[in-house]
Amino acid sequence: MSDRVMSSNRVGNVTLRRNGWIVAAPVLVAALVAGCSAASQAQTNSHPSSTPANATAGTSPARTSDGVPTTAASATDPTLSTSPPPPTTPTKTTPVKTTPVKTTPVKTTPVKTTPAKTTPPPKRATIMTDPRNGASDVNPMHTISLRAAGGTITSIALTNPSGKRVTGTMSAQHTKWTASEPLGYDKTYTWSGITISSDRGVRSTITGHFATVAPADTVGAEFFNEQSVKDEGIVGIGTPIVLQIYGTVASAYRADVEKHLRVVSYPPQQGSWAWEGTNDHGDVLHYRTKHYWKPGTRITINAQLYGVPYDGNGAYGAESLSWHLKIGREQTTYGNIATHRIRVTQHSKALANFPTSFGMDSVPARRTPVGNYVTMGKYLKYEMRSQRWHYDEWVPWATRISNNGVFLHGMPSTVDVQGIKNVSHGCANLSPEAAHWFYDHSLWGDPVIISNPKADSHWPPNGPEQGDIWDWTLSWTHWQALSARH
Repeated sequence: MSDRVMSSNRVGNVTLRRNGWIVAAPVLVAALVAGCSAASQAQTNSHPSSTPANATAGTSPARTSDGVPTTAASATDPTLSTSPPPPTTPTKTTPVKTTPVKTTPVKTTPVKTTPAKTTPPPKRATIMTDPRNGASDVNPMHTISLRAAGGTITSIALTNPSGKRVTGTMSAQHTKWTASEPLGYDKTYTWSGITISSDRGVRSTITGHFATVAPADTVGAEFFNEQSVKDEGIVGIGTPIVLQIYGTVASAYRADVEKHLRVVSYPPQQGSWAWEGTNDHGDVLHYRTKHYWKPGTRITINAQLYGVPYDGNGAYGAESLSWHLKIGREQTTYGNIATHRIRVTQHSKALANFPTSFGMDSVPARRTPVGNYVTMGKYLKYEMRSQRWHYDEWVPWATRISNNGVFLHGMPSTVDVQGIKNVSHGCANLSPEAAHWFYDHSLWGDPVIISNPKADSHWPPNGPEQGDIWDWTLSWTHWQALSARH
């Protein structure tokens, strides 16, 4: 091709003859155009005044970073062929068949997260006291206790104002302490000690206090026949239990007082208390059984009067009492005013039979009252004195059966009429020997039953007006009615 192209001596001034060859291949044209453009540009840079007159002014083509232009020369250049490029056959593209990748979902197991475990603070043992902490006017007989929940008691003390400890007992589990003695009136008691909790052994200090009631008055009491009973506490089958209170108990408080009087017998026998009235010292209560005590019965009496209120004015029992008795053999004495005789039996068998002289029949005021008595005191000598009958005399071997002056005693001056007529001032006269025998064979509480088959309507019966012990003159129903609890 080089021999068909006429070139001037300037690289950039290339002229194509009209009859010259025109390269049809697009590649060759492009190479030529590119080469000419490069040459022409070089000439232009070297000789700007030789730029053809018909050249179109414009901006320089864009180039790459390496100086390579990114577009071909302008198609308006008159030195370039305007023939259209040969048609190009479009490249047939075969679409690539893509097989979708089957993805298997990954089964994920959720991770179980455990929250961080925080340890709670340890629990202390809970202390509960009875009475409550800070309580006042506590009855000294109240059951005093302290309990630890959720722990154990390692040491405990309940002290009075002087620092003396109250005695008490601890449960086997060391969770409860209970006082075992009564407290004092008008005192403040203080708790102290240590507990250990079941939860990690937390140690806690026991504290607290309470105060007992301050009475306006304290009232004493005693068993009436306690000092009279000898022979190691062995008594007769008709023995009543007599409690003397040295003060009065308001009616509204009697039932509560009675609840604190307990009689336990073996073998068990039915009995009841009765408020028999008031004497010079105060109120008197008696206890008797429905029938006479069974021989050999053992009896325990507890009068828990300490701490018991007697009225609404602040009077309380000063002390508690206890007594033990034993019922001896069965012995009953029968006196017959009409026959002037005294007959003694043991276990229903005749033991003795004595002549006697009762109170003078012709003088109503001197008659011996009839009814049920019990022996209630014995004296080697006793002074019989009466202002009404103007006499004062000492008698031997006197056994009392009434607080109104009825005795079985020796009387030497009436021996001649004993068993024949009644001449006494109300007592049963016996010979000194018979009186001595009766004295020796009698126990406190032996029944003595005096009757008079010939008694008229004016004959005095034994009863409350005859003395303190008239318990067996009442029916059982009547006796029960005297209790504040019936």
